[in-house]
Amino acid sequence: MSVTIILSQFGPEADAYEPALSGYRKYFPEAKFVLYTDRECATPQLFNKVNVVIPPFDRNHPRYGNRSNDWFKIKGLLDAETNVAIAVDGDTLPVSDRVQTLPALAERFGLCVPSNPRCMVHVDATVGEEGIKPFDRDYGGLHAVNMTPIAFDTSNERMWRLLDVFLMAQRANRVRGPLAMMRAAWAVGVAPAILAPQWCVCWRHNGIGNEIILHTGHEKVREYYNVATGTD
Repeated sequence: MSVTIILSQFGPEADAYEPALSGYRKYFPEAKFVLYTDRECATPQLFNKVNVVIPPFDRNHPRYGNRSNDWFKIKGLLDAETNVAIAVDGDTLPVSDRVQTLPALAERFGLCVPSNPRCMVHVDATVGEEGIKPFDRDYGGLHAVNMTPIAFDTSNERMWRLLDVFLMAQRANRVRGPLAMMRAAWAVGVAPAILAPQWCVCWRHNGIGNEIILHTGHEKVREYYNVATGTD
């Protein structure tokens, strides 16, 4: 099974693709590594391909980097030429060989995303940046998701449609990435498989046990697990 690992780094975080790059390369040494960014990459030799792109968002907006990151993670999944594509954030660190089951999970379910510690879409929409306030959609009671890692079976037509709707809807009416994912799932009528919190350990789940991927962008996660890399 061929695998592409996609990193999407923009704005001030354009070169902040560690610890993810080294971490995923350790567990997926045969994978193709692709970077999407808005500027010249300082270390292009670390990637199989670097895509310098122009995001469809206002560069002066304070959420420009977040918007572009989510957009091109999804675009990268759809453009991948391997059996499975996995989009990850640069501030994540795999810490268990169980991460190697991710391609099999994607192949089985089509699309996999980790759970969000805010639990409900309604809560994530009303508390998170670029949410919808108030939020009274029918799908507010579904489980909220995180946007790293996202694992996709590129041959799965239903999930391909979901990701395509994600991109189209974000052009017309931008919302935070996790909300956009569940908005697209509701529109299409299919939902991704939601992975356990161990797949994206945020500070609320410090010490949960059986950790697979740490979200080291959270200072409290770095401190708890004594990880020296990552940015807030």
